[in-house]
Amino acid sequence: MENKKVEKIDGILLFVFIVLTFTGLLMIYSSSSVIANELYHDSAYFLKKQILWLTIGLILAILFFYLPLNKMKKIIAFLFYLFIILLFMVHIPGFSKKIGGAKRWLSLPFLPAFQPLEFIKLFFVLYLADLYSRDDVQEKVKILKSFLVAGVIFVSLIFQPDMGGAVIIILLLIFMMIITGNLIKYLLISLPVIVMVVFIFIKSEPYRVRRLLAFLNPWQDPYGAGYQTIQSLIGIGSGGIWGIGLIQSQQKFLFLPTPHTDYIFSIIGEEVGFLGCLFVLFMFFIILWRGFLIAINSNEKYQKFLAAGLTIMLITQAVINIGVAIGLLPSKGTTLPFISSGGSSLVVSIIAASVLLSLSGKIYGEKV
Repeated sequence: MENKKVEKIDGILLFVFIVLTFTGLLMIYSSSSVIANELYHDSAYFLKKQILWLTIGLILAILFFYLPLNKMKKIIAFLFYLFIILLFMVHIPGFSKKIGGAKRWLSLPFLPAFQPLEFIKLFFVLYLADLYSRDDVQEKVKILKSFLVAGVIFVSLIFQPDMGGAVIIILLLIFMMIITGNLIKYLLISLPVIVMVVFIFIKSEPYRVRRLLAFLNPWQDPYGAGYQTIQSLIGIGSGGIWGIGLIQSQQKFLFLPTPHTDYIFSIIGEEVGFLGCLFVLFMFFIILWRGFLIAINSNEKYQKFLAAGLTIMLITQAVINIGVAIGLLPSKGTTLPFISSGGSSLVVSIIAASVLLSLSGKIYGEKV
């Protein structure tokens, strides 16, 4: 059965994950070569780091692929609570690595700096899939537990600060409640409270309001809150239909901040044009299609919630990243799964992909 499982995994989904990952390596080198040479005197610095993280991600992906679901349930709660602790450790001097004014990275002995939140997104989905699929837990208890852990994560993110991460955690909670079907009534009751909390969070810092409003008219503050959006639109617009050519980006010459992470989609638009952007969008559409197909064909609630939740996690981040790049959403520090430079994000995306492929193997393998 194990051999059949490997043979019968979703080949289309596997192909898409491979294509996106190698597209990411190419675009990371192209978009980061200038800033890498400026900072580290090595144009391939970020590419080398990404390849190292890719290796780590593949090792973990193999472990998760062959990990039985019943054993996964047992270790996820432990990993989830462990990474919540690590998330709070970014506020402790000596462990925190501050970049761009935000304390989102954790630096531990003998380990490269990483973002605990990226792993929490994954473990949050796995935790909720297990919790919401259990028949021996009352619905009110499920809601209480899920809101409690989400609130704890939210509090830590307030002090980092990380508005983008906080929004994604809330969205994941909302989507997971919608997936279950029977918890939607609790979502409708609590939605006004969620909206009020987010509103207070945004209003607590003036820069958040400026950033939120800047995308509506970025030219009102072209050298401040609207600068990143304007430069991103210039990059995408200059690419036209076909793009100006690989490695030929002009925006990466320190015009566009973080061209290899938050705004890598802009470099894609500039270098390979509208058709390149459509290609990336099509790849993520396939993930959405095949991921939900796995969920629909799953007989067990846990597998169904898990497949749908992981799919939503990947697609939500992609939509936010691309929405920011094209000026439809306010600027947030969110990576494009598989493509953006960022070790934590890449590892989590690969693990999510491996679990989805494992679930597809369980479904299609049983039909042999």
